[in-house]
Amino acid sequence: MTINIDILMASISAGEDTELELKEVVFKGKRFFLGSASGGGAAASLAEEMVSMANTSGGRIVLGVRDSDRVPIGIDPDKRELVEGVVVGAASENCVPSIAPRLNWEFLPGNDGESKLCLIVEIPASRFDVHQTKSGKYLERIGSHKRLIPAERLARLLSSRRLTSPVEERPVLNAKLTDLDEVRLSKYFRSRFSDWETPEDWQETLVSHKLAVVSDDQVHPTYLGILLFAEQPDVFIPDAYVDMALYEHDEPDGNTSDTQRIVGPIPEQIEQALAWLRISPLNPTVSVKDGDGRHDYITYSDFALQEAVVNAIAHRDYEIRGSQVIIRMFPDRVEFQNPGALHDSLTIENLYAGCQPMRRNQLLAGYLRNYKSPVTGSSYMEARGEGFLNLVRTSERISGRQPVLERIGEATKLTIFGGVAAKEAMKSEEASVGEELSDNEIMVLTLLAGETAMPGSHMAVETLKRDAKKEGLENLGFALAYRRLERKGLVETGTEEDERDDYQYQSATVTSDGWDWLEAHESLLKLRGAEADLGDEELEDDIPF
Repeated sequence: MTINIDILMASISAGEDTELELKEVVFKGKRFFLGSASGGGAAASLAEEMVSMANTSGGRIVLGVRDSDRVPIGIDPDKRELVEGVVVGAASENCVPSIAPRLNWEFLPGNDGESKLCLIVEIPASRFDVHQTKSGKYLERIGSHKRLIPAERLARLLSSRRLTSPVEERPVLNAKLTDLDEVRLSKYFRSRFSDWETPEDWQETLVSHKLAVVSDDQVHPTYLGILLFAEQPDVFIPDAYVDMALYEHDEPDGNTSDTQRIVGPIPEQIEQALAWLRISPLNPTVSVKDGDGRHDYITYSDFALQEAVVNAIAHRDYEIRGSQVIIRMFPDRVEFQNPGALHDSLTIENLYAGCQPMRRNQLLAGYLRNYKSPVTGSSYMEARGEGFLNLVRTSERISGRQPVLERIGEATKLTIFGGVAAKEAMKSEEASVGEELSDNEIMVLTLLAGETAMPGSHMAVETLKRDAKKEGLENLGFALAYRRLERKGLVETGTEEDERDDYQYQSATVTSDGWDWLEAHESLLKLRGAEADLGDEELEDDIPF
């Protein structure tokens, strides 16, 4: 945007008003202050000016001009980055919601006839937000002064700018109706209404279902519409994604063995997050057979994981910027962390006591009731508010430990502990299989493996029997050992044909389960022969001359 210097200088000469603020910049080491070296912090002071202008009609803050005599005195060019960094930080960190100012460096004429480098900070008028400082001040500007917005006027402002409406019903101003995916929309409405017909113009349908809203004679998708039906919601709502991290140790130190960023519409984020958790090597299901039949030992309940993922994504606070849902998996637990404390007056104690939950995003929760989980077959969101307690009960039955829900700053974290039975069963199964193989079985299996290591290779059963006999195993001992190995699925018998002598013979090979057993029980195997310890006399006897 081009600035007319003559018009700007005329405004400066006239002095501060509703849309103009002049600030002298005073440096002290690596810091700077506005007005005097003894004044307050520059970021906090700038934030108050920005908030008051944004809540009124917008305006300009000119840094490098002395307010007392309206004379440009400039800013040291070597300090440009310092000043610009503080201005940007004040707008993004000290204003809530953040403000996006336009920054222009311009040379303005000083009283000494030399040009002075100044920074012009353009503050846009806010159309849909009412801003406050980080300390909670709602300010407006009247003339050259800023003041707290009176309570009755603040209520009117919040209402007129839709801020009394839930965030899911507010417009996403940088999005258009065409940013909602028609294929996903049609699929949803067809599943909900048996007589559904795709409309020629989606506007009325989207507005009536809270997926779009009319604002200032324009139609924009709502947060709800973008989160459910945009191809990439994070393009319009920057933090609308999930970060997954797998740690093979106990501390979240950044040394992950697997990570994934999950984007897309919320139903697909849920499905992808659950798939990632289910196939994780830290979430095994172990099947063990014994005299009573087959027993399956699980590490985590599919239902509990689903409930935790849905809660983290659906109940997060989408007004909090710079923070996403994070799911961390450790050897003994899974942590689900989402932006925002529990909604309204709901407490952690209330949830454990079975209190009916107050949902932050009611409409989103309603839509998710109409999506079925491919994992559990149940809806992603149930209506009675019993999901959390069921999560607690099922998880506690598996692990023996109650899941932990806690507040971490402005975030909520749920920790579910893994069941130890699956890991103990895995160890027990490996140990029992090792014990079930006798020394004779181990000998036969290792002899066969040593001769059939290459893919597709095999060994004649008769040759294997002769080799076993050389190791001291008689024919009957070999037959018993081989039959048991075959019954356990560790070796396999086939028929091969000797083309040279034109006859068939039985062959043996190690199965994939057999190789798995060998790899898992390497410590039980004899992998090296004893080293010969020959004296000089024995060496001389072997000399052929």
